[in-house]
Amino acid sequence: MIRTGIRNVLEKHSLNTSNNYEVNQTSIEECWVDTFTLKNDQTFSFKTYAPTVFAKLRRMMFGIEDESYAKSLGSDKQYLDFQSNSKSGQFFFFSDDEFYILKTLAPRECRWMKAMLKEYVDHFESYPKSLLCKICGMYRVKQSNGNKTHLIVMRSTFDTILPMSKKFDLKGSTVGRAASDHDLKKLSPVLKDLDLEASGIKLYFGSSQGKAILEQLNKDTQLLRSEEHTSE
Repeated sequence: MIRTGIRNVLEKHSLNTSNNYEVNQTSIEECWVDTFTLKNDQTFSFKTYAPTVFAKLRRMMFGIEDESYAKSLGSDKQYLDFQSNSKSGQFFFFSDDEFYILKTLAPRECRWMKAMLKEYVDHFESYPKSLLCKICGMYRVKQSNGNKTHLIVMRSTFDTILPMSKKFDLKGSTVGRAASDHDLKKLSPVLKDLDLEASGIKLYFGSSQGKAILEQLNKDTQLLRSEEHTSE
């Protein structure tokens, strides 16, 4: 349903964004609601949140054209299940080319994303090298039985030709931040903060690059802290 929805939405609607396009409350509240039918005659509703705002993010800040976005997310191949040990209970999937990660959201997380969207766009305009997740779209699928699934599409950090021997999900915390024995038995486990500390692995960036990374991390966390307060 998600593949069908994204592919058909981009084919059906035209999006015009220019360099001087300004994000405002009207464009954030904008949404498209389309109804599509699958090959088995099952119908579903597909809601696209803030389509013009996310188009601006994709095109002007992340360098992603609609054609390549639709090709990655709207292909006929199945999405790839991402082995996650997230405690949130949400699900993660890769597009089949692994350019994007799709994550399901709780409705409150969807509302929080909408509430901070203006600041999120402003942040990337000010800091194009931000290390925050690059969120490319937010959607909702409503099945004919009334079940709803909210999700976001993010640019994948695993899109690389280099082999990866270890994967870490780092949050800068040590509380409950270790992979369980069950997770460690997986073929490619996702490790956490305490696992990195125990491994002895160290990252070397050099003085100038290390300083730039720390400065950007500080700016990124300042945004998240300010939005955390507004969501309480």
